[in-house]
Amino acid sequence: MFLQMTLSFLLLVVIVIGFSFFMIYNYTSEVFINRYFQEIRRSLSFGAAMRGSVIGHGQMARRIAPELFISLDGEVIQNPDMVEPPDFKEGSSISRLNGASYLFYGFRDDDSLLLLGLRMSEFDIFLSSLKRVMLITFLLSLAFSSILALLVARRFSKPLKETSEMLQKLVVSDLSQRIDTGRSSREIITLNESINNALAKIEEGYRRQQQFSSDVAHEIRSPLTSIIGFSRLILRWGSTDPEVAEEASSNILKTAQSLLGVSEALLYLSMSDRTIERKKANIRDLVNEVAEPFARFRDSQIEIDVPSVEVTTDETLLKIALTNLLDNAVKHSRSGPVMVRWISQEKELEIVDSAPLIPESQRERIFERFYRSDRSSDLDGYGLGLSLVRKICDEIGLSVRVYPSQNRGNRFVVGGFI
Repeated sequence: MFLQMTLSFLLLVVIVIGFSFFMIYNYTSEVFINRYFQEIRRSLSFGAAMRGSVIGHGQMARRIAPELFISLDGEVIQNPDMVEPPDFKEGSSISRLNGASYLFYGFRDDDSLLLLGLRMSEFDIFLSSLKRVMLITFLLSLAFSSILALLVARRFSKPLKETSEMLQKLVVSDLSQRIDTGRSSREIITLNESINNALAKIEEGYRRQQQFSSDVAHEIRSPLTSIIGFSRLILRWGSTDPEVAEEASSNILKTAQSLLGVSEALLYLSMSDRTIERKKANIRDLVNEVAEPFARFRDSQIEIDVPSVEVTTDETLLKIALTNLLDNAVKHSRSGPVMVRWISQEKELEIVDSAPLIPESQRERIFERFYRSDRSSDLDGYGLGLSLVRKICDEIGLSVRVYPSQNRGNRFVVGGFI
């Protein structure tokens, strides 16, 4: 790229120099030609006497203008440089004869054709000097431009070279390095900032991948161990004891379903980018759809007091969050139903359980990944549900908080609906 820039710059310099000398040549040529033309006109200022001298007395013409070439009706009257006579041409013209430049001026005088010529010695000297100056100037300008272009190219290429070297040194185990966006051109600074942003995203993605791998290795060990244990029970006792086979099969199914939920939660938590699709949705319909499986398959008591209100949100993600909130409430409620209600004034959705109160010191920690409070120590779970709820709420512009309920249990409040 910089080689192309250098060549383009040199080409521009050549064009500018060539155009400048062309303009100088044209302007100076006009000055010289006008000067020689005026000299010829001064020779003609003798009027009829001059023309009579030319016609009748060649010696008189030579005494008046010995440097002029004079031709009358094709007959050479005077030829001081012994050049080959040119053809008559009315008006002024420049010819190159015997390696010298001549200005000729032809005109009609009554019935005669008079051609006068004058060697432009000073003009030839000027042309020779101009050529030398042009050559020297061109060579010096070319050398200076080349040096300047190389210095500029080196200055621009240095930060790119440093960037390239830094990128080559990057290793997957250490993606924390960043490019210095200090003194440089605005374009280079913008490029380096873009690369740094890309590196930050790559580092975050790799961190999430590492976290996901670690979480999977940590969380699937116990369920897989249980599945293996129950499978061995079936192999050993299943053929002779149907009750053992049924109980072990039921436990395998329950553990596998739990493992599937863990996998889906971990996969979602490991995603770095996801397109949020906000659209109008009826909050009552969403709550009823989410709560229906709990009432049908788990015999859970869920009281719903939610009016038909439209909100703008990502329907799919909100369902996942509400499912995990209801699952958490149903799992911990031991002495009463779970209540779901809509607070119209604040535009908030409350899920109230009848579980033991969550201590104030743990109300934020319960949203951390894999955190299990004391009240959950004897329940199934992996400490992922509420962390998934918090992540989803952050992504779709909602908030989730937990407060003690006035009458019983805990209030999980989802706010920020529009």
